Amino acid sequence: MGIGLSAGFVEAWPSTGIFLIQHAIEQLVRYFPGTDRDPVLRDTYNLSAARTIEGVREFLILHYRGAARVDNDYWRDAKKRAVPEDMAVRMEQWQSKLPDNDTTYPYYHAFEPYSYVCMALGLGGIPLRHPPALDLLDTRAARAELARVREQARKLVDTLPSQVEYLSGLR
Repeated sequence: MGIGLSAGFVEAWPSTGIFLIQHAIEQLVRYFPGTDRDPVLRDTYNLSAARTIEGVREFLILHYRGAARVDNDYWRDAKKRAVPEDMAVRMEQWQSKLPDNDTTYPYYHAFEPYSYVCMALGLGGIPLRHPPALDLLDTRAARAELARVREQARKLVDTLPSQVEYLSGLR
């Protein structure tokens, strides 16, 4: 059995590689076969490992498909690459409903739904809609609080020392 790079590699994402190693070890302990080498345990381990790497792959696809960039052939070609059918359905759902537990990769893969939301919003290439219920909320209190925080931040910037000043004062 393979653990680490011998089991699979997804781009140069060190944290993902560490996650895949940790997950593989956890699954090995969970499904470690006895002397009878039970094929059910082996097959269940393999299914878990395959699903996990597929989830990481899907999240990586989101990086390329979801990027708003189209300024060169590389990024234009990234938009033409095939997307797994299930992921394409989920991406279509995101245009009506933010990614959540029901509309992200359904198997364990280390990325919470909020990671999909942050990724899609940050990349800007997948149109997302907020929940329609938010249109019914009165935003005055939230806007007032954000204005208060913005003003507090401005005052701090005006009064606190710069990083150089602060670090020089530590000597």
